[in-house]
Amino acid sequence: MPNSSIARLLPSQGNEEAWSKLESCDGVLVPGGFGNRGIEGKILAIKHAREEKKPFLGICLGMQMAVVEYMRNVMGLKDAHSTEFEKGTATPAIHTCRSTLHSLY
Repeated sequence: MPNSSIARLLPSQGNEEAWSKLESCDGVLVPGGFGNRGIEGKILAIKHAREEKKPFLGICLGMQMAVVEYMRNVMGLKDAHSTEFEKGTATPAIHTCRSTLHSLY
């Protein structure tokens, strides 16, 4: 029976079980979230989906990280990031709206 599940366990380097689950999925869903916990793992999961041509759905933060992943790995802008997580990034991929700045910093 083919695996039709969506990846919900996001990978991090050194987490072989998570990577195994990710690789066996037919698609990848990266949900929203708050804070910078797991950001690089989300980016790795998105990169995997793009490179393996798996269906991908990024919701809120997941879509923001898809933009960061694309800028880093396709456009070659290795220091791309969101100003939400790295205020002084030289290559802002996502810029936080002024109206929300007071609640973030």
